[in-house]
Amino acid sequence: MVDVELADSMPDGWRLWVEWHKTIAPNNQAEIEVLEADEGNNLGYVRTIARRRGDIDLTDPLESITAEYTEKPLLREFA
Repeated sequence: MVDVELADSMPDGWRLWVEWHKTIAPNNQAEIEVLEADEGNNLGYVRTIARRRGDIDLTDPLESITAEYTEKPLLREFA
């Protein structure tokens, strides 16, 4: 459906993530410490640039999940 022009990890994206986290949730030290300890080895921001292909017909809706809903408890009870 698309042609991917760029897909990579943003340089120093983990630093941006840490700064964002310090701004919006400064009390979440656990996540901040994990990001700082990882130093971008496994965690960071990813960017993707793609353009929709003109030869693909998107008139039919795409469905990846069923439209039916089965209610289930959010939490499980432990024995």
